[in-house]
Amino acid sequence: MDVLSRPAGPPLTVLTGPAGVGLTHALGDLRGALTRAGRPVLQIRLAPEDRDEDWYLVGRLLSGLARQPARPIAGTGSRLPTEPTGETLARVLRDEPDLVVLIDDAQCADPRSVAALLAALPGLTGTSVRCVATWRAGAELGTPTAGEAALAMQADLIRFAWVRPLTAAATRELAGKILQANPHESLAVPLSRLARGRPAAVHAVLESYGRSGTLRVTDRNAFLSDPDALPRIPEDHALLRPITRLTRDVRLVACALAALAPLGQAAPALIADSLGMAGVRVYAALRELRRGGVAVLSASGWQVAVPAVAIALRDALGPYRRARLAQVAVEAIWSGHAHCADPEYLPDQVAAAGTLVDVPAAIMLLREHASGAAVTAPAAAARWWAAAAAMSGEPADRVEALLSQAGVDLRTGRYSQAGTAVRALLDGYPGDLSPAARAEARMIAAACAASPSSVVVEQIVPDRGSEAGDSRRAATAVIDRLGRTLVLGDLIGAERDLAASDLPASAIPAPERCVRDWRAGRWEAALEAAMFSTAADLLRGRPALGSVVHRAAAEILLARGRPARARTVLAAIGPGHVGPILPVVPAAELDWMLGDVTGASRTVDKALAQATQGAAEPGLDELWLIRAELARNRGDLPGAWAAAGRAAAVAAELGTELAALHAATARMVAAGESDDEVLVRARALNQPYVLARTLERMVRWTGHEPGSLAEAYELLGDLGALLHRSRVRQAMREHALTMPGRSRTLAESELLLATLVADGLSNRELALATQSSEKSVEGRLTRLFTRAGYRSRVELAAAVLAGAFPTG
Repeated sequence: MDVLSRPAGPPLTVLTGPAGVGLTHALGDLRGALTRAGRPVLQIRLAPEDRDEDWYLVGRLLSGLARQPARPIAGTGSRLPTEPTGETLARVLRDEPDLVVLIDDAQCADPRSVAALLAALPGLTGTSVRCVATWRAGAELGTPTAGEAALAMQADLIRFAWVRPLTAAATRELAGKILQANPHESLAVPLSRLARGRPAAVHAVLESYGRSGTLRVTDRNAFLSDPDALPRIPEDHALLRPITRLTRDVRLVACALAALAPLGQAAPALIADSLGMAGVRVYAALRELRRGGVAVLSASGWQVAVPAVAIALRDALGPYRRARLAQVAVEAIWSGHAHCADPEYLPDQVAAAGTLVDVPAAIMLLREHASGAAVTAPAAAARWWAAAAAMSGEPADRVEALLSQAGVDLRTGRYSQAGTAVRALLDGYPGDLSPAARAEARMIAAACAASPSSVVVEQIVPDRGSEAGDSRRAATAVIDRLGRTLVLGDLIGAERDLAASDLPASAIPAPERCVRDWRAGRWEAALEAAMFSTAADLLRGRPALGSVVHRAAAEILLARGRPARARTVLAAIGPGHVGPILPVVPAAELDWMLGDVTGASRTVDKALAQATQGAAEPGLDELWLIRAELARNRGDLPGAWAAAGRAAAVAAELGTELAALHAATARMVAAGESDDEVLVRARALNQPYVLARTLERMVRWTGHEPGSLAEAYELLGDLGALLHRSRVRQAMREHALTMPGRSRTLAESELLLATLVADGLSNRELALATQSSEKSVEGRLTRLFTRAGYRSRVELAAAVLAGAFPTG
């Protein structure tokens, strides 16, 4: 706009950039700004077929200005504009003061019209008339026209503005606006890679993920349930329009290029070989693809400009042609005629070629690459193991490949795929399974379909001479044992097992990672892993671990001032859940914090009544602790002692340090006297939140060591536990303890109040949660609105949810 308003500015501005970068959108934004500024606008959009009709663009321009001098064309009934000189065209445009002509896809303009417009530019210098055109990068000008354009540039009659592809950050921001949610790494990373900065491709990929159901939005965060899923863009999508206009031969070259481009400089010759097409025709097609913005030529060779488009082109290939292209690629690499830097390309092409290549060599390669990628690229490893199984003729080899695939799927949280594979093994190959293989398959099936505590790892017997099998089974056993240990609350044992294994922390599945981070105090990472586990449906068939994941998410949300969202997480578990105890703990605390002590007692009593019918399970000890606190709160000391006794019995049955702590704490609550054993046990667990709550309970129920509240306050601050921290702060005031700086405390209190408002709490609930009166809440809200400039709860909630609430 600034350039267009300068009297001495160039009469023509050309917006240029790669196809799909948003040139048309930019021109639309410019038109809107010009219209709002009151300037007259004439917009013309061109199509590829317009290039073949002489004077088409000039005719559209003069028609739009109602200045079309015409002459009849002999032998036809049509009328076309007379051939105007540049001076004539300039005079017509000058008669429209402040006019801005917008030409979209100017690379499709006919050469005569382009020459006339270039000749008109000198006559527009110094006037208020401006032209703005979009020109896709890579499109070519005819030789005469190119010379005229060069002269115009030398005379400062043309200004070029390059519209660059979006950065990764800008791509993420655009996706956030489209989805009205924050894109998680599982979505943002593949989206940036597939769209390569083209807004049109961003829209197409997100639409595809939405149709397939792999795009999930949870708590205003957008996840890709399978980060390795590929977008499927329909043939009639606008992103693929440049391809649908091409001839059949050029489309075939485009599809072949999508498959063979990773082979670099060797790709054109291989395309010619696979299609049975002369090299000259292939290069002509490639140049046509570049003119259309579909392909680009770089130092490494020809490639499809946008990876998402390349995927669509490969999808358009039939099964045989896809296998034939893969065969050509594999044989070129094996013979040394081509090379590829992408380590996944060759095994993927071997898998696609199937029996068209040397089968024994293919199986060996697939097994080798799958073994090496089990940790660094587990999705690819599972893909290659599946291909090796399909190509294997020997039942024993097929069993080993399928077990390996199932093991990789299990370790990456693909429980459904892993369970399906091992059940097929157990049902379809009973006579081909060794004792160790049968035990491994059953273990994987159990880990996928039942509580981790039901899996007996010690039953696995190693196969002689099968180091790969032993390694795979060891990794599977580590994941299984890690899940069981974390469910029981033994973080130190889990870390010990992990350190003793060869499994890196990056290979831990999301549900186990969530529980590990939650107990270790890495709450941000834990909440992210919990949301991803839910969005990716990784908790299906894992009731015990699923209970802990839901409990972790609900506890974090409640502690951070989002009780309504915590309640939603707990409700998502659904009726009939096999592990009901652990999620009851935050549910009871939630009711108690919001003043519903009766509801909290009812929730606890119901869960305890159900639990007494079976064996002790993790969380039952903590539930008896809460029962003791509720009894003590209403002055029922016998009830508190009875609950403490039941907690001790459960702890003895479970035999874990966490259960022993809860039993000791329940005894402390009932006795009303401090117990050194409680703090010793709490510190030994190395779990920050457990220690903070233990310190808080000790002061609350015994009155001893009030100075320890300062330690609890700092621990909760590191966790971002705003709601619990505000309650500790209130307790510190009651014990006349020194408080942190007033400004810091005020800012934190305002943030908590704003968070609770955004979560939908009423004034009464706000008062209960913050341990104040409704009148006090009303006054604090009024001051908050005045200071921050918000006019309503809706505006305040929107700012909090968008992360725009001022905390300083």
